[in-house]
Amino acid sequence: MRSDGLTAGARQRGGRRLPVVGSRGRGGIGLSGSRVASIDGQRARGWLAAALFVALLALPGPARAQIGFGPFLGPSFPVADLADAVSTGYHGGLALDVGIPFAPIGARADLTFQYMPGKDGADDFFQLFATASARLRFVPAAVFSLHLLGGAGLYGSSFDRDLEDGEYTVDFGVNGGLGARIGIFGIRPFIEARYHYVFSDPGRAFIPISIGFVF
Repeated sequence: MRSDGLTAGARQRGGRRLPVVGSRGRGGIGLSGSRVASIDGQRARGWLAAALFVALLALPGPARAQIGFGPFLGPSFPVADLADAVSTGYHGGLALDVGIPFAPIGARADLTFQYMPGKDGADDFFQLFATASARLRFVPAAVFSLHLLGGAGLYGSSFDRDLEDGEYTVDFGVNGGLGARIGIFGIRPFIEARYHYVFSDPGRAFIPISIGFVF
């Protein structure tokens, strides 16, 4: 009992007994200081998690993972010895593009079908190849950028339209080239020219020019 007439568990005001927070005296609700601090800490952590989630959603496109998928097509130009046997053809395929936020580097994977007609009655040339390449942007910009590409892959080649006879080979090859792209409304159109060399017997070289987009 305190000298001012108030009990440790309650205060007398207007004929009513009011509980005193933080006391476990008779008639009080008894929340300890440590429990109050624990509840405040949980609330603070909850607000912090919510703020981080909202901040991640508010990040601009370049700050998030840049993963794109899309088609491409264009003409294919044989060079060197291959140009003696076949003419300019065409190609088409699918691209998987992965960018690293805040960095000028990325990766690219392509699956491509290519056709070149034979010259002077010679057999037509067919290819199906898969490549993986590194991409380096050397003129990075928000809307327009230039990049270098270089990588390797496996090239299935045949001069026979009917592949059931087994007249095809699978060889290792390399590629490298230059490209440009723009970014508008979440779609990234691009144009690229790459030199491919296949280590077959004899070796084969060609330059496809691809126009496509990833989204």
